[in-house]
Amino acid sequence: MTTKTISVRTCKKRLAYLWVSIGLTLFIILVFQSIFGKYGARTEEAWSWFLPNIMPTLSLIIVVLVIDSFLPNQKDNVNRFFFWLTFFLSTIYLILVGLTIFIQPLTGLSPFELMKKSSLWLGPLQGCVTAVMGAFFITGARGDLVKGGSLQELITTSSTAPVSFPPPTSPPVPGSPPPHPELRPDPAPVVPDPRQGQCVRRVGTGWP
Repeated sequence: MTTKTISVRTCKKRLAYLWVSIGLTLFIILVFQSIFGKYGARTEEAWSWFLPNIMPTLSLIIVVLVIDSFLPNQKDNVNRFFFWLTFFLSTIYLILVGLTIFIQPLTGLSPFELMKKSSLWLGPLQGCVTAVMGAFFITGARGDLVKGGSLQELITTSSTAPVSFPPPTSPPVPGSPPPHPELRPDPAPVVPDPRQGQCVRRVGTGWP
């Protein structure tokens, strides 16, 4: 009996192989088409259509894989059905992007008309692919950061660091003017005490 779960790290690698192999292949094909002048003076329009359809997801995959290489091995598992659903949607999406480039001579449309029309089906499908891919790469990467210790250490350090507070001060009495150094009372004068033969401090503001 086969297990119903699969390692998240294995899922990331398989999805990365799919996107990197097909995505870079289409990228190289478009480079050669641009060099040999297939799109003429409107080459930038072809790239403006291709790059938003491939590079955001491909860049996300590469960045997360680089982050994973510096973190401990991920031991989380995911349901196989969810992984194969993601793999299937990604495959269909990449095939449709490639067909937009390859079957153009058979449609009777110009490359730019077909690229514009392909947004009708590539747009919704890209949204689904981005959602399921984020479950593996965005959420998984955030969990790895916590497990890796960098974020956890920051949280622990912030929560256990001593906090110093200023000493409490008495609130001012309503209606009293603020104290001023020049208005402070002078210390009581020292006067001789004839009864004891020594000097004592006389409390008051004047002499006896």
